[in-house]
Amino acid sequence: MRCDRSANLPAYMKLNGRPVVFMFGVDAFYIDWSRVRSSIPGNPLFILRGNSGLSSASADGGFSWVNIQTPMPFNPELNLQDSFFQTAQKAPQKVAVGAAFKGFNDTLASWGTDRVIDQDCGQTWIQSLNEIGKFHSTGNQLPILQIPTWNDYEEGTAIEMGIDNCAFLAPSQSGSTISWAVNGQENTIDHYTVFISTDGQNLSPLIDIAAGTHSVDLSKLQLSANTTYLVFVKAVGLPSIQNKMSPPIAYHAGDQPPTVSLNISQTTGLSYTASTSATGKVAKSVIDFGDGTVVTGTSASHTYSAVGKYLITATVYDSAGASSVDVQQISAKPSGGGVNISSPNNSATVNWPTPIVASANTGSSVSAMQVLVDGVVAYATHGDTVNTAIKVFTGAHQIQVQALDSSGNAMGSTSLNVDAEPSDAPPIAKITLTAMPQISPTTFLGCTAGSTDPDGLVNSRKLQFSDGSKFSSPAALETFPAPGTYKATATVIDNLGGTNTTTVTFNVP
Repeated sequence: MRCDRSANLPAYMKLNGRPVVFMFGVDAFYIDWSRVRSSIPGNPLFILRGNSGLSSASADGGFSWVNIQTPMPFNPELNLQDSFFQTAQKAPQKVAVGAAFKGFNDTLASWGTDRVIDQDCGQTWIQSLNEIGKFHSTGNQLPILQIPTWNDYEEGTAIEMGIDNCAFLAPSQSGSTISWAVNGQENTIDHYTVFISTDGQNLSPLIDIAAGTHSVDLSKLQLSANTTYLVFVKAVGLPSIQNKMSPPIAYHAGDQPPTVSLNISQTTGLSYTASTSATGKVAKSVIDFGDGTVVTGTSASHTYSAVGKYLITATVYDSAGASSVDVQQISAKPSGGGVNISSPNNSATVNWPTPIVASANTGSSVSAMQVLVDGVVAYATHGDTVNTAIKVFTGAHQIQVQALDSSGNAMGSTSLNVDAEPSDAPPIAKITLTAMPQISPTTFLGCTAGSTDPDGLVNSRKLQFSDGSKFSSPAALETFPAPGTYKATATVIDNLGGTNTTTVTFNVP
């Protein structure tokens, strides 16, 4: 919707009665700001991306965004957020719009360049919010907080589905007390809610328990002694953090169910055998492999279809229907030693998105895995498996996968070679030069926005004048030192890495 038509609508965002117009990257163009302002009613506030909005005379403020300057997925680069707020403190007359984000991953974006900030199981979200508290408080409030959540641009920033905190719960029973073990970082959890149900489908909230407390005494809650209840515990996440529900245990007052231990062993490839051992009389045993496969019995074998993490849950019941559970998380992966790349194959021809499936069995605990293309990190994740997709740009490349310890040191690695995007058609570079005598007799506007790509899009542009000036924006305003003959060279790169360069010669009067 056009700003000149929507700024007067009741739902349009306003600050102190003035419509707020956010502009993403337009400061790279030559813009007649007086003309733009006059076209939008209501004396609008122009907010540009980043620190430039806080220093530009044409802008009323700036907004922070996800900034990625280094290929280090486990570094949320909060120092760049700090730089934004520090600049804002020096320009109190400007509007500063902060940002909080869960992470970033543009490997599936058509325009992406393998930029990743790991979500770190919700810690990135919490840290980005806490960073604002270094500069603002209840007495000095941030005027606007913006949450980058461009799910339609495949940036991996969307929070609508909730942020996974990687936590899971394992409940247990001792007498009338229900307890639960928390696997994961509890600072992502707001509180716990205990539910009961008689049919496993219709749940009734029983009591809320503060985070840090992991048990409840059901004898104090006046439950019927003649009914067997299914008890669930839900870890209620902090705002925007996903809730996690435990598997149920069946509770019957006065009945102590058998206790269960889950034993898991790998047979071959992605095949695993799970078995239960229990103390007490067991009427039924059920094993849930965490991928939709549920087997009744004390032992079962299962082959997973994909490398990754799975929760296996064993439940045992006594004759009265009371039950207990054991929950374990496994990494389903090939059994061979060292680092293994299952996909792609060596010497393969690959196209975007390129699947990367890898795992590590190093003999020591693996903290994380990272994928490098020609020595530059393109992706990383916690754990000992990788099952993702990245973009490998056109041409011959080496893909390497490393297993890392908790300090980030490589414990093992393997590599292979691929040929990427052999059918990519290169872009077509174009330069338009326009004299700007209203600025000065020797000022020209160079523009590469007319560059095209026959089978994709132009991802980046570089413009260099023969006087030594260099620009990476679609438009560049240059005032030359003297009249004469000059050259302008444009280099454009498409979304798959194809490159094209053109040079034009022109006269400055």
